[in-house]
Amino acid sequence: NKIASAFGFLDTVAPPPPPSAPSTEYNWDDPTGPQSPTGVPSTVPQPSGGFTIKKVLTPEEITALKEKEEKERQQREAAISLKKAQIQHQLEVEALSRGQFAKRQKAEYNDRVVSDGEWVPCVVVGVHLDDGPDKPYYTIEFFRNGEKIEKQTMSERVRRIVKEEVEKESEVGEEVEKEKEKEEVKETEKE
Repeated sequence: NKIASAFGFLDTVAPPPPPSAPSTEYNWDDPTGPQSPTGVPSTVPQPSGGFTIKKVLTPEEITALKEKEEKERQQREAAISLKKAQIQHQLEVEALSRGQFAKRQKAEYNDRVVSDGEWVPCVVVGVHLDDGPDKPYYTIEFFRNGEKIEKQTMSERVRRIVKEEVEKESEVGEEVEKEKEKEEVKETEKE
């Protein structure tokens, strides 16, 4: 490069850029950055060494932003909960058509240890078809005297219960959908 530069070859191969007029735009690599009229720093350092202007939020704007984020989080959780309940319900309907219980299905177990055949709430945590699909047995979990018990049992000792939770979760899901529709209407009105 030194030899080519000494003989002037670099100017013919790669001529220097033409001189430009001074720029009126802000230099984003200036470490001082623009100053806020309120005196509160309004710049955020970037990994490149430059700065990016950020708006300074008022306490009211911060509160409104936090409330909006919390509402969105609750809506996401409600939608996820509703979807899980719908999937579980579908699995239970399919299992019912086969005369079985589904995994994670809430049921009642005939507990003969504590009392004379009292039906206690339980959750099916495993479905076993070792003896064939017409003779399933289940691993269930339930509480006896405050202690969590997990055991295997025959299908004759487990019975179905009505799931009120699916109804409650579907009501929550309907409320979430109504809120989304209201927000979409508000956004279209703003535009």
